Amino acid sequence: MLKAMLLAIGLLSQLPVARFLSPEDYSQANRQRAVHYFAFTGLFLAAIIGSCSLVISSALPDLAASAIILLLWVLITGALHLDGLADCSDALAAGHRDRASVLTILKTPECGAMAVVALVLQLLLKLAFIHALLSQFHVQLAVAIGCALVCARLWASLYMQTTPYAREQGLGIAGPGRPSTAIIVQCCALLTVSFWWLPAGFTAALFCLQALVFFSWRQLWLNRINGYTGDCVGAMIELQETTILCLFTVYFSPAA
Repeated sequence: MLKAMLLAIGLLSQLPVARFLSPEDYSQANRQRAVHYFAFTGLFLAAIIGSCSLVISSALPDLAASAIILLLWVLITGALHLDGLADCSDALAAGHRDRASVLTILKTPECGAMAVVALVLQLLLKLAFIHALLSQFHVQLAVAIGCALVCARLWASLYMQTTPYAREQGLGIAGPGRPSTAIIVQCCALLTVSFWWLPAGFTAALFCLQALVFFSWRQLWLNRINGYTGDCVGAMIELQETTILCLFTVYFSPAA
């Protein structure tokens, strides 16, 4: 269990846990078990970033604090998911219909114009939403960050377990085609906590929007490459995080 948990943290962040893992710990079986700890990894990252955001926001002006919080977010996750968003943007912009060409673009290290545009827009949106939430209530921002980090990674678990891996080799897993009992329990627990702690209407809207992003993104890549790659998972995490921050901003803004 501990190895799978550390592997999940290592796969989804830049935290120095690799020293506790051997090459054998990266086996297919351990990677499948690690998926069960994606939401836990999000909770762990949320504790770090959320607590730091409270300290940073009390010491700096709102805009500067927002930029530092976003920088911390990117550094801790190692921009891994942003890299996935960039690669997926290039692959979609290329317009290729054949699977092999799309997979080649996803694997290419070069960054195209659409990747740059996608990254700039994504970071600007996150900065805007963080600043908007920070200017209202500091604790509310910490809650939004926690929700974004945990929920996005739980959806990533569902994505990997219900979608075939598109490559023959890689760090992806060949999912069973359905969510495991552990993931279902985590989803139910998260929904229960959300309905208990947050307004019911907001929680329902949040779930529906995330489900829309999940199913749309999953179907898009099933049509393109008959499955998923690590880039697809990372990009979806970024999209889910931004969706959650956006809804928090809209729902809890004074204008609403």
